[in-house]
Amino acid sequence: MKRLAGLSALALIISSTSGCGWLWGEDGYFRDRGSDYLQATQTPPMQLPADVTGVKRLDPLLPIPRNVADSTQKDGEYIVPRPQPLGTTSESSDFSLQKSGDAHWILAQRQPAEVWPVAHQYFEDNGFRIAEERPQTGEFSSSWQRLDELSASVAKRLSAAGVSADSETRLRVRIEPGVQRNTSEVYVVSVERPAGRS
Repeated sequence: MKRLAGLSALALIISSTSGCGWLWGEDGYFRDRGSDYLQATQTPPMQLPADVTGVKRLDPLLPIPRNVADSTQKDGEYIVPRPQPLGTTSESSDFSLQKSGDAHWILAQRQPAEVWPVAHQYFEDNGFRIAEERPQTGEFSSSWQRLDELSASVAKRLSAAGVSADSETRLRVRIEPGVQRNTSEVYVVSVERPAGRS
């Protein structure tokens, strides 16, 4: 009885393994159908009978785009190219305000060499006179100035932050490489003193 069961099991294994081609082979049921569309033939478009009126024209169910690659060229394996990096423009999304505890800084999605002229121009456009510059360390400082010498929007923000109108303000801006690649961190420190003091 054991011998019959063993022979039956052996016959079953041999017949099932030799017949795997009909399941997973090139012509099997579970074959790779990824390139079946290359052998597809074009069928004529659907036509309505001549006696049917008042029906709008039928559009093709699966239209073929005009810019399809040539399917007859199969020289070898196709290597998918890496995607091109997204181009960045000077948008407000390039700069964001970051906060950690009491510290605040501006995170720029650009390299420090690109942020330097933008920051420099921003502070000059808002009325700050640049007194010292150290581009190699990414720092610049403004001279002591009263709020009425600055642009109205900056003066309003500084007075809202507690800077009195009869005092002078000085800024120190430091631009450092960011933690992530191709980013920068901009730190601004402001100090104030009573007006007329040197």
